[in-house]
Amino acid sequence: MAIQLDHPLIDIHTHLMPERLFQAVRTYFRAHLWHPRYDAPIDQLVQTLLDSGVNRFVFMPYAHRAEMSRSLNHWVANVEATFTPQAIGFGTFHPDDAEALPGLVDEAFGKLGLRGAKLHPQVGRFGLDDPRLDPLYERAVDHDALLLIHAGRRPEPNEHVGARAFARLMRRFPRLKVIVAHSGADEFDAFFDLCGIYEGVFLDTAMVFNKFLGGPPPIQRILEFQDRVVYGSDFPMIPYSLESAVQSILDLRLGRGLEEKLLCTNAARLLGIKPDVIAAREPLV
Repeated sequence: MAIQLDHPLIDIHTHLMPERLFQAVRTYFRAHLWHPRYDAPIDQLVQTLLDSGVNRFVFMPYAHRAEMSRSLNHWVANVEATFTPQAIGFGTFHPDDAEALPGLVDEAFGKLGLRGAKLHPQVGRFGLDDPRLDPLYERAVDHDALLLIHAGRRPEPNEHVGARAFARLMRRFPRLKVIVAHSGADEFDAFFDLCGIYEGVFLDTAMVFNKFLGGPPPIQRILEFQDRVVYGSDFPMIPYSLESAVQSILDLRLGRGLEEKLLCTNAARLLGIKPDVIAAREPLV
């Protein structure tokens, strides 16, 4: 059952992947993390998002090794075209594609028209400030593209993640527009502090308001940076319902204006979407 809101709902952090990769990711989650609630073919997952009340959703795979990015980015573009206008696809990259990376990025943000990209240094085991990624960051700025980065330490810390590693990246590329997954769990204050330094840093709500990954973040920091927090669910890898992901935001009782910022208008501004033109109920194309 969809949660009834009086404004559109934009989910800026969801995952769709080719089926073989999806099943491998789910297998890892079940063995090492938690049991994802949702497991279905792509068209059914999209329908589940829409049935829950989502009007627009950003979806992304992530490359955990070299020689995956090009095929994944083409797959994303095809899925986006199939489920337009609700679906907004982000590509993915890995630094081990070093020599090919400039061409891959130009193709993704140019020919394929993707609006952003996902980086997962925790899974891909690479440093965000790896100089081989410089062409990505330079071109992301040039194309006004968004990067959604799993920069926090939860759920599996390693030397490549954390607020200090992310700060090194932002010092080198201060004009980047970055959505930090899971609000940088569990170093919430440190990542909110970075919002105060870099106007292009945003934090998403995925899982942390359902008290996973060391959350929730401090409410006073959410109030302080209320224009920089965007709703994300991490669907379908969550161990609870989509509806409870939205309800966890409503349960904060922040008031209608702030709820609308977190659930709609902040993400709409980032994505260049006008909320007033998003129909309350659009047929699935």
